[in-house]
Amino acid sequence: MTTMFVQLRRVVYLLVLLQCCVCAAYGKSGTKVEGAEPSQEEGNETEVATLDAVKARRTVVDIPTYTTEEINNDKYLKENNNRDFRQAVAKVMVDIKGLSTQYSKGVACLKALDKVVEESEKTVEKAEEATEKIKKLTQRIDKITEKRLVEDGKGTGKEMKVIFLKDDKQKEEFENLLKEIPEALEKAKGKGPDEQMVVAIAQANHTREVCRVVRINVDDVLGSLNNSLNGLIAFPQNDYDKCEMAVRVRDAGKAVHDTMKNVTALMSNVTVFERIILGKAEDQVKDWKSAMEKFELFAQMVEAYNKLDKETQAKVKDGEALASNKEYVVEKGDGLEKIKETVKGPKEEIDNLTDKNNEIAENKKTVAVGKINKTIYDEIDKEDNLLAEEKVKIQKEKEEAARREKEERRRQEEERQKQAAAAEAEAQRIKEEQERKKREEQAKKERDEQAKRDAEEEAKRAVEEKALRDAEKAKAAAKKKRDGAVSPALVHSPLLLLVLCVLGCTFVC
Repeated sequence: MTTMFVQLRRVVYLLVLLQCCVCAAYGKSGTKVEGAEPSQEEGNETEVATLDAVKARRTVVDIPTYTTEEINNDKYLKENNNRDFRQAVAKVMVDIKGLSTQYSKGVACLKALDKVVEESEKTVEKAEEATEKIKKLTQRIDKITEKRLVEDGKGTGKEMKVIFLKDDKQKEEFENLLKEIPEALEKAKGKGPDEQMVVAIAQANHTREVCRVVRINVDDVLGSLNNSLNGLIAFPQNDYDKCEMAVRVRDAGKAVHDTMKNVTALMSNVTVFERIILGKAEDQVKDWKSAMEKFELFAQMVEAYNKLDKETQAKVKDGEALASNKEYVVEKGDGLEKIKETVKGPKEEIDNLTDKNNEIAENKKTVAVGKINKTIYDEIDKEDNLLAEEKVKIQKEKEEAARREKEERRRQEEERQKQAAAAEAEAQRIKEEQERKKREEQAKKERDEQAKRDAEEEAKRAVEEKALRDAEKAKAAAKKKRDGAVSPALVHSPLLLLVLCVLGCTFVC
């Protein structure tokens, strides 16, 4: 039992090790696991390039236009200790201007590539079915025949390529082909590779070459901007906080860089697709030309057998075996002649179209290439005009924005003044109200003080009058005393007065 557990543990260890190796292999190969979230890097690699034409034009034309002199005279940049920062800003500004001038050419090439791809795709689609059928017939011919080289019979010693039936077992298929080849050629009239396709191929090749040169120029400036932009971005934020010019140049550099990167990415995508379509078109032309040559050799099989005399048979491997079908093939000569007549026109047409020494065909290609050049130049002019219109539009928008901002500032100033006036009026009202209250309080205070004084004076007068009366009474009493007219009743007069006062108060109550 212990031994079994030990073995199982070893197996588990091996499985874990194997799993680690598999994971490592996936990691190195970059293979994406189904259902896994793509990383940021993977997202960048698989991101589909898109281009918003209006936004791109605005980005290209709405860039700073600082001159070297303006950069050198910037308040912050002109300081001696900011020399490297100043040079970095100037370099990015130069690259921005250079890359912006390439935008119209890049977009024009993109449109031209789109156009030739569309034309090539139409011709390929048109000829696809017919070419495939013709190609299958040639494959069937290859299965029942063998190629050989025989003397051309002109006494020149040169050899010519011919085909023979492999053996007697191929006769049924041979007869089927005798019937099907003319029928297929009749049905394929006007459906195979034609002048339109050959011209489209020439236009596509020329467009790709022109755009390759444009792409090289764009990539050069784009690479230069990328380097200078990285150098500028490396400076600390503190420098940007003190220099608005540097901020504008940096932001414009990023925007133009991203826009042109999208343009080149789209050019790459279209170029790849163009190569695929162009490859299909060229393959169709080659297949068609090869098929016509094969049909012609097939139709010349009687002549091939006639050239296969005893002397030739001795030179050709299996010559006697090949010659065994001569009588049978000769009997089918009418069918072969029909193929020969049917294939003559299509073969001459495809030969003329592909013959570089054919002046008519080459002139047509030259004219087609000239049209492509004109198309590209017209697209450049068209895009330049659109850029100019966008620039005017942006300028008007800026002027309108400035006008609205000025109007808003004026409105805010009027509102501020209005509020200030209202606040001042309110403050004046409050002040006046406070002063009124203060006056009223002062008047009340004065009235209270006056009433108090009046009461005090009244009380004082009452006291004085009482004192005067008391004095007069005392004076009268003293006089009577001096006169000796004192009676017992008067002696008790104070006591009598007190009794009268008490009785009076009681009565009142």
